[in-house]
This record gives sequence, C-alpha cells and structure tokens, in this order.
Amino acid sequence: MALHTKYRYEVFQNLFFGTLFYFSPTLFEGRAPDGCYNTDSMPLAFITGISTAGKSTVAKELSKLGYEAYDTEHDGMSAYFNIATGERAAGFNEAPERTEAWLDQHEWLIDENKVASLQEKAEAESKTIFLCGGSENESEVHAMCKWVIWLKTDEETIRRRVNNPRDHDYGTRPHELARAITSNKEKETGYRNNGAIIIDARQPIHKVIEEILSITVET
Repeated sequence: MALHTKYRYEVFQNLFFGTLFYFSPTLFEGRAPDGCYNTDSMPLAFITGISTAGKSTVAKELSKLGYEAYDTEHDGMSAYFNIATGERAAGFNEAPERTEAWLDQHEWLIDENKVASLQEKAEAESKTIFLCGGSENESEVHAMCKWVIWLKTDEETIRRRVNNPRDHDYGTRPHELARAITSNKEKETGYRNNGAIIIDARQPIHKVIEEILSITVET
C-alpha cells in the first residue's frame, strides 16, 4: 500500500484566526501534557519546522555531540510521492523543476517503517534518538514519538536564510517561498494549540541544542 493512502488531510476553518489549517484528524491523538505526545512510546524525539528553521543543522549538531540524530531528508528516510498513484517520484534533490503544479501533485512523506525500526532500536538500547525533518504524514510519526518539537521562526528570518548557502535550494522560487511563509504561520499555530514544545530557532544554534537536550535527555 502506498504511504500516502494512510494519510488524509482534514481541512477545517479556524474562525478566530480566519485561516485554513491542514492537519490529519489524528495528528495530535494521544498527546500527553507538556508536549509529550506518547508517554508509552520509546524516547524518539521528532524535531520539525518550516524550511530554513534549522532542522538539518540541529541534526548535525546533535550528531557532533555523540547523539543518534537523523536528518530525515538527507538520510534517505523521505521522498516525494505522486498523490494520485502513490508511486515514489523523487528523493532529496532529485525532484524535477518544482513548479507549483508539480508540488500540488506530490507530497513529501517519511518512511514509517524506518521510523518504527528506530523506535525499536531506541527501546533496545534505552536511549533517545532524534528525527529532524518534516513530512505530510507527520501524524504517523508523532504516534511513535515521545516528544514533538516545533522550531519557531518568522517571515523575516525565512527570507534571510533562504538565500544562505545550503545543500538544497527549496524556497528560492517565489511560489515555494510563499508556501513556506504561509505554512509556517499556520503550522506553528496548530502545533502550539496542541501542546508541542516550541523552541525559538532564531536564537544561536547552541541555545537551540541546549533547550532540546534539557527537555529530551537531561530530565
């Protein structure tokens, strides 16, 4: 069965904010207080945020400190899938010209089986494992994680960082930048309202790492 068939968006109107949010109906099922999403799960931490929030940098810094951390976009755990057919279309930096129409026809999904394998490893080795990335089937990932962390950023920071040297160019096209800015506002509101841990990714990276570790390892 194609991964995307397991995940469907529910579109609902938030009258207070006057914006549309796109989340799975089960996105935050089983959420425990204080951003701890599944107290029965092994200590997987899912660190997510919009493009330019610093997910890849966080994974690299955690790895330097000796923790097991995966950049789900670079480590072969995610890919674009055709929404209509469910077929894998492209991996990281393999996508063709990402026109607005192409993005509308595809979704970026994380391999749930690989996440499940890491959950088993975390259990067997009794340690925290970090997953850093984003996907459109995040609800399934959340269900296997003890912590869900949103890296907070803003439009000014997105616009500044998007042209910094990176190993990909997502967001440099006008339609991608517009998507990132809009999605950042909507997703942060959803994550915040549903108890995710919010960490300000605009601060120096060592401060971001300190906050992550104080929540997931040192407590």
